[in-house]
Amino acid sequence: MSTINVNNIDKESGSTLTIGGSGTTVNVSNMVPDVALSNRNLIINGGFDIWQRSIDSGVGMPSAWGYYTADRVRTSVSSASGSQRIYKKTNDSTFKNVMAVVGDGSSAYTVEWYIEESARLIDKKVTTFSFYAKVSSGTFDLNSQSHGAYASSLDYTNATTTLNTNWQRIVITVDLTNSTYTGANEIEFRMINFGVIPNGVELHFAQAQLEVGSVATPFENESFGQTLAKCQRYYTKSYDYEDPPGTNTETGAVYFRGSSADSVSNRTVNVSFPVDMRTNPTCTAYSISGTSGAISDCGVAYSEVSAITGSSINGTTGKRGFSRVISGTPVDNMIGLHFVADAEL
Repeated sequence: MSTINVNNIDKESGSTLTIGGSGTTVNVSNMVPDVALSNRNLIINGGFDIWQRSIDSGVGMPSAWGYYTADRVRTSVSSASGSQRIYKKTNDSTFKNVMAVVGDGSSAYTVEWYIEESARLIDKKVTTFSFYAKVSSGTFDLNSQSHGAYASSLDYTNATTTLNTNWQRIVITVDLTNSTYTGANEIEFRMINFGVIPNGVELHFAQAQLEVGSVATPFENESFGQTLAKCQRYYTKSYDYEDPPGTNTETGAVYFRGSSADSVSNRTVNVSFPVDMRTNPTCTAYSISGTSGAISDCGVAYSEVSAITGSSINGTTGKRGFSRVISGTPVDNMIGLHFVADAEL
């Protein structure tokens, strides 16, 4: 038996390595690549699988920067008075989950991914941003951009793509090897950069990916549970996954009994988050009936008797949970609440 020792084999497109004579070949294209096989995608929820807040924003998106739709997607519109809307589309014939952005003809959208630890993961490197996009009818000139806390706007990378009704993969290579980046968590990758979409027309997006290197590799799929756990580091809730905050439901609610030893400003409760959050979150209490900033007085049972407004989660909130609420509920009554915990960038 013969042995061949080599330092490396360089793959060229379409080439094969012949071993053992005619009829015995090794396809070089199937060899292990020199890129990571997992954890390549720096975007969390790039498949638009997780929508903890709601699968539909409803008509009239908030104008302020924030997270209102699919988890980890940050949006802004130029006006909150229009009929703009973002929702989860599940009946596409190509992709399982699609983010649909509905235009009103006047409001300018920005839809982006905000990358944590940008300085460590991205700055001074070449990265590739890719996603699939199409328009529901006609054509649309989509402007996409890498953006961030640069000392010079020359570091921005812009790309304009004419979309039609067929899916196409948009690939943007961003070279930050000589960037003037001055931030820590502020490199953004925008699928839409101040785009005004015609009234009633929808832009559809799927499989967003950001990876180190100059090549857009196939989209990295992961399980629903893996993606959900990553998203819960930034945002979590007591409600079942399917129930948006403010739902009138007892399912998933936190219950405790107000002790005579507690003061109104020191009701003891023990809540643990499903994962450690990115930072100490801002928590909002909801009554069982869905009133924000309220906690439910449930009397001697588990159904809400009344919602006590002016209640809050305060004082002991950490990355792993909280243990105190402020509420004017009667002593010894059963108290119920829902919560959301927000640790977004």
